[in-house]
Amino acid sequence: MKTYAEWLLAGGLHGRCLVHVSYEVPYPWWGNFTVCGGLMLEQSTHVFDLVRYLILEVVHVQAFVVKYVFVGIDYFEECKTCNLSFENGAIGNATSICVANTLNGFFSELVGGIFT
Repeated sequence: MKTYAEWLLAGGLHGRCLVHVSYEVPYPWWGNFTVCGGLMLEQSTHVFDLVRYLILEVVHVQAFVVKYVFVGIDYFEECKTCNLSFENGAIGNATSICVANTLNGFFSELVGGIFT
């Protein structure tokens, strides 16, 4: 079974996929690592599910996190970035930041062209 990305590539569509999500988190457990497990586990897990669906399994990860950016969130990574390499040779990056806001809240973009 082909992944969605393999289906696009087989048709000659090459490009990049950008998914952006931004929203306020009104939940009382947000920022409490012992309850929610941190930014990587709480939010970024959905990004990893998406890229695994679109591409394939991840075989290598290089991750960096920053803590103590936001007052009131202790022992919690507010910013993280992960470099990923996949079993089919593709590479990618997933970044999550819980201290930035945007106007639109959510958007996704698939940019590509027909390359033969």
